[in-house]
Amino acid sequence: MCGRTVCTLTKGGVQQACTYQCPDNSTGLPTWYNGTGDYQPSYNMAPTTTGAVLVAERVYSHLSGEDGTGTGTYSRCLVPMRWGLIPAWHRGPPAEFKLNTTNCRSESLLDKPLFRNPFSQKKRCAFVIDGYYEWKVLDKSKKQAYLIHNPHESKCDSFAASLQSEDATNRKITPMLLAGLYDVNNNNSTERLVSFTTITVASEGRMSDIHCRMPAVLTSEESLKCWLFSDDLNEAMTVIKATDSLEFYTVSSFVNNSRNQSADCVVEWVGNPKETPGSKRKHSAQPVSPASVGCMASWLAKSSKKL
Repeated sequence: MCGRTVCTLTKGGVQQACTYQCPDNSTGLPTWYNGTGDYQPSYNMAPTTTGAVLVAERVYSHLSGEDGTGTGTYSRCLVPMRWGLIPAWHRGPPAEFKLNTTNCRSESLLDKPLFRNPFSQKKRCAFVIDGYYEWKVLDKSKKQAYLIHNPHESKCDSFAASLQSEDATNRKITPMLLAGLYDVNNNNSTERLVSFTTITVASEGRMSDIHCRMPAVLTSEESLKCWLFSDDLNEAMTVIKATDSLEFYTVSSFVNNSRNQSADCVVEWVGNPKETPGSKRKHSAQPVSPASVGCMASWLAKSSKKL
């Protein structure tokens, strides 16, 4: 499953991370459209908050009534969306929709109209994140939190330290694109509600040792284009699958509380996994401050040398 993520990129940084090659070999930069809420960088993003979501521009501009700026075959745009899908037919506040739609199981996607309709209507999307948290059950009373991410390109900085840069071109981190579905609800009396769900699959390889489910990660430009733009539903489903190419490390129980939003969430925790994670270190919840990650990583590196 996937119920907590990290993305420290600014709105401009997300755009940089999602550039793409157009058919004429020019570089495309996805435009931010209006959606629901206002995307903000977060070390600890939880369901019902606003995420950065990549969609096919032609589809979304038609649904939203906005004039699309991109006319190319594979033009895409970014939309701030509520995490947790609220279907177009729901009437009333989001809180009155009682089904948990943070995730959608791939095995039942085509069986449930709640998900089948957006899928067939090409309301497919990619949730843009730096990584996600998962909890491994150690015994009946203890769990160990992990931060899972794409392979890290930097040989000098740790993944946590690299998150301090808000500039996608400098930090050597390849964002994860999680396959999802979205819908647009115009029945809310105050504003249009745009929301999404992430698709999960059975874990494979090393990932299955942490949890039996994982998000469907779009690992290439080809898989992203297939998911967002294909008219062939069977072809689109071929990219919904597990990957064993991700990296991960343990983090402290500080991340368990979604109100904790400081860089402490992503610092590697090296204690005995059989002990209560985070019990030996006190944390203080602070607003997102990426610069503190580099200081913490440097301190950990010096400590390890002494050992």
